[in-house]
Amino acid sequence: KIAIFSSLGTALFYGLANQAGLIMTELLFAFLICLFIFFAYKTSAENGNKWLMFSALVLGVATLVRGVAEFFFFFAIVNFFIIFRRKISYKKIFAKIIIFTVCFFVVLTPWLVKNKFRNGISVSPLIGHFLLLQTERMKALYPRYAGHFAGYLLGYYTAEQLGIYGGSIDDKYISHFEEPIQLRTEEFIAAGYDYEDISNIFTKEALPKIARHPIQFLSVSVLNFVNFNSPILMRGPLWQNAADLYPQFADGRHPEIPSYLKLIIVLTPRLLWFLLFFFVIKAVIKNICNWNKISWIILIIAYFNIMYGVSSGLNRYALPIYPFYVILAVIGISILWQKIKEKKSLLSRE
Repeated sequence: KIAIFSSLGTALFYGLANQAGLIMTELLFAFLICLFIFFAYKTSAENGNKWLMFSALVLGVATLVRGVAEFFFFFAIVNFFIIFRRKISYKKIFAKIIIFTVCFFVVLTPWLVKNKFRNGISVSPLIGHFLLLQTERMKALYPRYAGHFAGYLLGYYTAEQLGIYGGSIDDKYISHFEEPIQLRTEEFIAAGYDYEDISNIFTKEALPKIARHPIQFLSVSVLNFVNFNSPILMRGPLWQNAADLYPQFADGRHPEIPSYLKLIIVLTPRLLWFLLFFFVIKAVIKNICNWNKISWIILIIAYFNIMYGVSSGLNRYALPIYPFYVILAVIGISILWQKIKEKKSLLSRE
């Protein structure tokens, strides 16, 4: 039943159904991540290496589609070690890790070599870009953090109605902070710098600021986390047309709509999202001790939240992990339903 309802929930989730009939990067990436998780579970349940090799190859392809997946390789190795340490000898575990590593890099190496000869670097680095973006947002958002947190969590219109936000209009949008960095990048490229040099320059600028203000950095990362897991507003058939919901109706937009109706429109999808994540958290808490059963789903969700939490936090990038949110939500609902049935059974006996 859980498998059936999870499949239906994923198929009917509007963010993914909106891509039906289109071969888009995010949809392909979502498929590859789901396939990797399937192969990883098969690997965990069996002693052979066939599924292990398949999982490594699929993770390699997923990394080529979306570079954000590249560091999940290390999470996978650690989890395989945890799962197998009580099943097989350490010698066999390290043999499996070597096989997984070789298969993963068999996929990546041709592209890494090609990029090295073409661009002078193996991977196009964006670490410096995102670190600098975080520091710029830190300066603007932290002084009015309570208002921004309420804005990201409940919508800026709700924050305005509560009287806890009064900052700049531009501060709401990540693009406001990203545009100057992109202009600097273009200037560096025109001056003959490559992307690796630019990333190093941005990283050297950003790291001292982060070291001086770690609380501010973590605070902005929390905002990214909230935004990453916020309702997705689709404006068209392409995933790039997904929009952030938090600025909706803020700054005097749509004065023709009554305030109470604006609050209903702003808060209703959030309440549904909170309900979804209530069941997700319930499922995780109930099953956390059964690590072999739930580990891969938890790891993939945690990994993407961490990676996008310290970078942009754009909610459209969360689309590939929604199938796993749906699975956990269905498990959480089934746990609650089972409790209700048990209580009814006890009452009927009395």
